[in-house]
Amino acid sequence: MKYRLGFDIGYDPQHWDLNSFERDRQEVYEQLLRCFKSKHGQISDARLKFPDADSELAQGLIDFAEKRGYLYSIGTFVKYTREEIKSASFVPLWTDCGPLDSNRDGIPLNEYKAVLCKSCGRCDDSQVPNPYRINKKVLKKPPDIFRASNGVIVLSEKTFESLYDEIKQWVSFGEVVVFNNEQVVPCSVKYKRIRPNKKVGMFTSARVQQRCNECGQPTEIRKVHSEDIFEMNKEVVESFNNVSAPIALAGNWFGEIKPGKACDNNWEVFISGALHEKIRKLKLKGFVKADCIIHAADEKN
Repeated sequence: MKYRLGFDIGYDPQHWDLNSFERDRQEVYEQLLRCFKSKHGQISDARLKFPDADSELAQGLIDFAEKRGYLYSIGTFVKYTREEIKSASFVPLWTDCGPLDSNRDGIPLNEYKAVLCKSCGRCDDSQVPNPYRINKKVLKKPPDIFRASNGVIVLSEKTFESLYDEIKQWVSFGEVVVFNNEQVVPCSVKYKRIRPNKKVGMFTSARVQQRCNECGQPTEIRKVHSEDIFEMNKEVVESFNNVSAPIALAGNWFGEIKPGKACDNNWEVFISGALHEKIRKLKLKGFVKADCIIHAADEKN
């Protein structure tokens, strides 16, 4: 794991002449590259970029800018190796389409009937409707895998069979029907839906904004970004909760629950690095390779 760092000095009339700003800033950048030559930085897109940064470099750049009163921005991007992703406990499961379980107006096609609290309208989203409805109108080129709402993943029947042995004890699964104008219609691909039955801890970036006065459960959860530039782009959960499953849900959803609103929570699905590697090799339509891993705050990753 490496941290790629970007550092940019901005224009302000107190410290720079607009006519010579770009040239003068270039000279400052070259000075900084000489000061931190062991970090192998370069000037690109009017900013400094370092391929392997650490806190000492970051603090040095910050001190340089703040001592002179410069406007600046600094941030990092975490870069993982293929081997780190393959051996990870969990990586995000990404697809390039979905959710496909709502109509063109964004109204969900599936009704979750088990209401846990009549006051806030919170539903039991683990009780997935069966059969599960997906929308024909947005299913133009049938993919092999795509995300749906509430932590549901939809797989082609062929894909489901390929992964069945690895996931069978860790997911609930059921039938899928394709809907068009309120009617079930045929589709060239048959599908199955799955939903993980294990959860890891909440994202450390999750903040409960509101709770139901009646049941006390969250009705709004939002994501906040860390002010630590080495943590701001890392995906971290509180704990893996000793979950050894190759597929799991994050410990919280993001979004908002309102009375009378359809159950449509945004749950993140994680898969092990080993399962990710198997799915990658299957070359599934709709699958997007992960470029990061999920960290646990209570473990060394």
